[in-house]
Amino acid sequence: MFDRNALVLFVTLYMANCQVFMQMEKQRFRRLATKHCVVWCRLKNYAVRNWDIVIAVMLLTYMTECHYYFANIKQPSGSGVSHQYNWWSWPLYHSWTIHGGRPRIGHTLNATLDKYNLSEDFKHNEVIKFPARKTANPDGKKLILFSAPPFNEKKRISVNENLCGRCEFSYDTKLWSDADAVIHHVYPYQYPLKKRSFPAQLYVWMCHESPSTTAYTRLSRKTFREYDNMFNLTMTYRRDSGIYFPYFTALDVREEIRKNADLEDLDVLFASKDHLAAWAFGNCLYTKGSNTRTRIMLQLLELGLDVDVFGSCVYRSLPGHWWDIPQHLKRYKFYFSLENALHCRDYVTEKSWWNGLRAGTVPVIWGPMRTDVEAILPEGSFIFVEDFFTPQHLVSYLNYLDQHEEEYREYFNWRKEPIRQKIPGRLGGGQKWTNVDVTGYCQLCHMLHDDDEHEQKYGTRPKRVVSSLYNWWYIDETKTCLTPRYFSEYFFGVLYYILFLQEFYFKALTMSNIYVRLSVIAVVIIAFFRTKWFKK
Repeated sequence: MFDRNALVLFVTLYMANCQVFMQMEKQRFRRLATKHCVVWCRLKNYAVRNWDIVIAVMLLTYMTECHYYFANIKQPSGSGVSHQYNWWSWPLYHSWTIHGGRPRIGHTLNATLDKYNLSEDFKHNEVIKFPARKTANPDGKKLILFSAPPFNEKKRISVNENLCGRCEFSYDTKLWSDADAVIHHVYPYQYPLKKRSFPAQLYVWMCHESPSTTAYTRLSRKTFREYDNMFNLTMTYRRDSGIYFPYFTALDVREEIRKNADLEDLDVLFASKDHLAAWAFGNCLYTKGSNTRTRIMLQLLELGLDVDVFGSCVYRSLPGHWWDIPQHLKRYKFYFSLENALHCRDYVTEKSWWNGLRAGTVPVIWGPMRTDVEAILPEGSFIFVEDFFTPQHLVSYLNYLDQHEEEYREYFNWRKEPIRQKIPGRLGGGQKWTNVDVTGYCQLCHMLHDDDEHEQKYGTRPKRVVSSLYNWWYIDETKTCLTPRYFSEYFFGVLYYILFLQEFYFKALTMSNIYVRLSVIAVVIIAFFRTKWFKK
């Protein structure tokens, strides 16, 4: 029988225990807060009593930073190579491995798919007999399931049925046994994987991060060797992926521009441009590339280039959502598309597409290899940082285009040209699902329907196997991309970031002659009064 008194007693005791636990946690937190407060208060009191010493240390630190910049970072006029590397490059090392192996593509600007053969570990044309689905959808619709929401975000996904076929996307793992394909995103990391429900079920590995990011940040201890022979397809921005999934395509950008008359009409667009350049800066110290691009922008600012910087790193966020960015950036002539990694194959992100071309600006690109950019972006639509021997040459060229509209207009001629229907170097280039308008989820959906047609016609289904994801993702990459970040780079990254903030807000390097003289005078005055005080 149900005992109401017993239930009331149980609930009362449970709430009492919760109250006791909460009081204990409050006391523990109060003790920790008091301990930290004591240390902080002592430091604050010391700084208040000795404010002149604190100011002197800050001024001496600033003068040391200026000396380091002009002696080790700033390039002499006419010199394209610094003491260790090009002005746009990052530090390269030779004694390192990536989980026991080294990429087979060297430090080269011409590392493309035309020169290097694809890894033999990626088989994509093997055909074997597969049994049919356990439960086929009567309407022919394909079910594509996410094993977990990418970055824990459940976005609504749909595709054009006329172009891609009928497909439904779901995050409900209860439908695992009915899914034609299961997408495993790199974040969150999942291992071991759930067993396939039937042999023809496709497992797809999806990633939009660079190998440099997966190797040395959140997945630094994951080799992906545990995924040998587990996946059927890769789904990334690389052109040799089983499913080519770029951030955007020229067709996407063209269609978005046509929806906005202010962006499509060049005369109206150019009349609205009253600023030179912009840069959105959200990754301050997280990756090796963030250090290098901060150093690059620091040099450009010190040379007097007029750049508006936005992002959390400078505490100036653009209003609205990411899809509103083009409306805010269309007033700028150039946008600095500085990536998080250097020379990673095909790593061209939304910075060039959405923040650059889509916003009606000319992207100034650093990070990917030029040959990859030429194959992916429309011809003549971008400026490539590595083409310039020194930062002075880049600044001079941007200022020249600012004063000569006719030459600047040439970077928009791509809008008048027909869009390439085939992307050079794309895997499976002869297939009908490799046109420029069939990528990502659309291509996966198209491929599933094509496999059904193949089975009905020949009695077999294509089997795609990624026998070594580690070899494909890391070994078939460039050494430059996967060069690790040594401990000293963390220190210099902080230094670059501090100098960047000082230059952006106070012109600390541009006006260093004045600031350093004033700092020397202030330090001498402080030392004089301190000496006088000690004598007393």
